Amino acid sequence: MKKQKKPNGYWKKYDNVKKELLHVIKTLKKFPSKADLVTIERGDLDRGITRHKGYKWWRKELGHDDYQKSIQWIDERIKTTLDTFINEIGHFPSSSDFKTHKKDGLLSAIQRYYGGLMKVRDDLGYEIYRKPSGYWTKDMIITEIRDVIKKIGHFPTFKDLRTLGMNGVNSAILKYTNGFKALRREMGYPIIMRRNYWNEKVVKKELDMVIHKLGYFPTANDLRRMGRNDLESQMYKHGGLVKFRELYGYDPLRKPDGYYTIDVIKKEILRIITEIGHFPTWKELYSMGERTLGGSITKKIGFPKLREVMGLQSSSDAKSEKASYSTRKGNNAERFIVPFIADRLRSEGFNVELNKRLAKGRELEIVATNIDEGYVMGIDVTTARTVVGVNSKWNPRRRNTKGYQHYVDKLIVIVIANNHSRVQFKKWNEECPENVSVISYKDIERYFDFAITEKNKRKLRLFARCTFYNKEEIKREWQHPVNTLEQWLT
Repeated sequence: MKKQKKPNGYWKKYDNVKKELLHVIKTLKKFPSKADLVTIERGDLDRGITRHKGYKWWRKELGHDDYQKSIQWIDERIKTTLDTFINEIGHFPSSSDFKTHKKDGLLSAIQRYYGGLMKVRDDLGYEIYRKPSGYWTKDMIITEIRDVIKKIGHFPTFKDLRTLGMNGVNSAILKYTNGFKALRREMGYPIIMRRNYWNEKVVKKELDMVIHKLGYFPTANDLRRMGRNDLESQMYKHGGLVKFRELYGYDPLRKPDGYYTIDVIKKEILRIITEIGHFPTWKELYSMGERTLGGSITKKIGFPKLREVMGLQSSSDAKSEKASYSTRKGNNAERFIVPFIADRLRSEGFNVELNKRLAKGRELEIVATNIDEGYVMGIDVTTARTVVGVNSKWNPRRRNTKGYQHYVDKLIVIVIANNHSRVQFKKWNEECPENVSVISYKDIERYFDFAITEKNKRKLRLFARCTFYNKEEIKREWQHPVNTLEQWLT
């Protein structure tokens, strides 16, 4: 009996599993086991049965109780043995309890016939101890611990809770609190430390656990929030936080008093300008981990005054110049490439209009009309380096403004920027309206079927690379072209 490939989602439906199972029962003249289905190459049906409640349920559902009767004695024997074991240890056993009390055979039988401890709890009517989602909170943990204290007479250890079968409380303490020691302290119980417990080796061991939990070297405030005042105290006794930061290879958090003079601040800011290409804001310094430098600037001189002292523009002037440059760059790119495309369209019989105003604030570089067919094509050239900037061509951000595609039959958006990947262009073309196409400056020749000289291609590439911050470098490259392809690529 050869299995046939089923469509996607076929085995999610109860009726399909039932139909296939009845067919196999009719063929084999018995209810199949997993081994039977493997033998007849019906692993797909096996997975369908498992997905829908399992073999035991399907036997009962389809009236095959003969198997149920044959395994009834197994249910009774497992329940009797399990009841005896529960009475011995005082709670429903965990996996570790079976191993500790050498009941591996009973655990194997449960896993074989029921599929695990949670399943046997359910099938044989034992109380389910798993808590619902959201049950564990700090207050609930404290309530549970107080009940345990009444029962055993002292604050429980991890081992005490495990012995009582309360592994869930153990896990909740580790997950929702700062650990057993912090919880003891919060509930008013003294921390029990062995005599002569602390030494430098132990401090490092405890510190390793804190670093692993936080993901970084803790400050004194971090340790206090975690309830680890003991570790903070011992770190000071063994040389202080600065010493341990150095031992772990972390830079000091604080510069020495008087470190940030005006000259040092100017030097540090020049270093950062070299890295990021512009004068940093306070927010940028904060994100770079230079909070102390930012604080010193605010305290000693202020950001506007520092710009003035260093001979730099104010932030508002810089933004204005950047916006002005982007506009000039876009206009230059349009003036460069539009004539080539316009000439090509005229040669194909289109009536071409340049810089046509469609509505208030909406102007297209090229509007080409095929008079015979009444077909209107619009072309927009953009140097936008952001996804939102390109999206705005057909999905404008201003209210009551239509996208360019509403004014023409076909809109082509040419993007002259080298920071967008092929994947992004594919995504744009999948998500934009049907009458919009987005193409890269690299595909202009292929799309419009005309040739561009090497000199003009080079100029186009420079336009695509150019930004406000590298414009001088691009200008030098244009004035002093490289001699070989290898130099160009490097």
